Amino acid sequence: MSANIDADPDMIPHLVELERCLGQVRDLILPSLKSLTEESLVAKCSSEAHAAYALAAAFTLLTSLHAQRKLENRSVDAQLAHKLNRIQEYIRKMREIGELEQIKLEHVAVAQTDAEPDHDEDDKNAYAERRKRPRIDKAAAARIVAHNTSKPPKRK
Repeated sequence: MSANIDADPDMIPHLVELERCLGQVRDLILPSLKSLTEESLVAKCSSEAHAAYALAAAFTLLTSLHAQRKLENRSVDAQLAHKLNRIQEYIRKMREIGELEQIKLEHVAVAQTDAEPDHDEDDKNAYAERRKRPRIDKAAAARIVAHNTSKPPKRK
């Protein structure tokens, strides 16, 4: 191990293995990260992907800081706990938005399938499976999104 730490002798083999695995991850990831620039991210990623990356990075950093403080038997201040909770809430909101987008895409696919009656047997089976899925109440979904994103729902 690179640093001498006071650890349970039973844990030392696990720590050595962890350090070896971290070295492998570092060797695989660092060359790619060095070639990564903000311009390449902007060119290749959507704004949703940028938000997901930023949330993942923030969550990783704060969770690591939280774990470090716990391991060192230091108290975790309320501000750090609040930030972690806030990031977890943002992650939940992004998942909900992604799920709603997926449902929207499925509705578009079903509508297109309804418009195209001639399909082979596999397409008909896939269409039948999609038709068996429960329908979603669009108004309820809009209210959920509005409530969780603090944007008022659009009225028709």
